[in-house]
Amino acid sequence: MKSPLAFTKSLLLGLAFTFVATIGFSQSDSTDAKLLKVDKASGLTVYKSDGKAFTGISLSSYTKTKHKEFITYKDGKKDGPERTWYRNGKTKHEGQFENNSMEGVWKYYHMHGELMYDKTYHEDQLHGSFKHYHPNGQISTEGQYAEGKKSGKWTFTDEKGNHFKDVEY
Repeated sequence: MKSPLAFTKSLLLGLAFTFVATIGFSQSDSTDAKLLKVDKASGLTVYKSDGKAFTGISLSSYTKTKHKEFITYKDGKKDGPERTWYRNGKTKHEGQFENNSMEGVWKYYHMHGELMYDKTYHEDQLHGSFKHYHPNGQISTEGQYAEGKKSGKWTFTDEKGNHFKDVEY
């Protein structure tokens, strides 16, 4: 069961995505992902029709009522929130891009909605705290990354929260 703080954070993040999506779709700079492509030469996301770099929100869906992914772009680069969903409507992952690089805490979920990982990124590399969760919500593994490599003390626990191992990196 989520703590009140975790529940509040989750609720606020969901409302923020809903707000951004609603505002974004009322503006002319939002589009269906089917109208975009990645330019092989530049690596930028561009309009298929004219090759211009895309700025705005791209939303792709499994069906009219089931979203697949929500991605924010600026000048053809991922910049802002990104969220993907499983076909069942549960969130798959969510996080933030800055200038085409993953930044900050990214959350990854199991298909039925349970948190699987919290990973912290800086400039597209794991850097900072890392947590892996058992399906029941207990922390399985906890540690730190420094520039993409495991660092310091990592702690391992079982499904009941019992500590069984530490590893130093």
